[in-house]
Amino acid sequence: MLDLPALYQKSGHDCGQTAARVVYRYHGLRKADPPKGSELDGTHPAEMERAFRNAGLHVQSGEMVPADLRHHTRLGRPVVCLVTEADGVGHWVVVGGLVRGRVRFHCRSEEHGDHGRRSLPRIHRADPRHDHEPDHGGDLASDVQ
Repeated sequence: MLDLPALYQKSGHDCGQTAARVVYRYHGLRKADPPKGSELDGTHPAEMERAFRNAGLHVQSGEMVPADLRHHTRLGRPVVCLVTEADGVGHWVVVGGLVRGRVRFHCRSEEHGDHGRRSLPRIHRADPRHDHEPDHGGDLASDVQ
């Protein structure tokens, strides 16, 4: 399980920026620019990729299955996923590993309570979906190049 920094969202629509800050801090990048987002649409996956690449991180994008999440996190790479919550709204989280068949992820927002590390109840629910573009996956694995 990766030891991800405990950073909080500042508003209800900056989960993408917060997820990027978690990854930056994890990799020791203090001056990297966060991805751009809006109050209406949040952060688009292409903006996340651009921000990570501009920060000097290697990015692998596309849909991932639990085995992919396990592989990347075991190599010390946090995986940023855009998941769809019960209300149909997309939300960026940072996966830190899989424990006993559960995907463990970082999510710190007042809206979601101070849960910090949370998990999806079943491993097959880790296959993220997003509602921006059906041909573009919602996972980003990052590693310093």
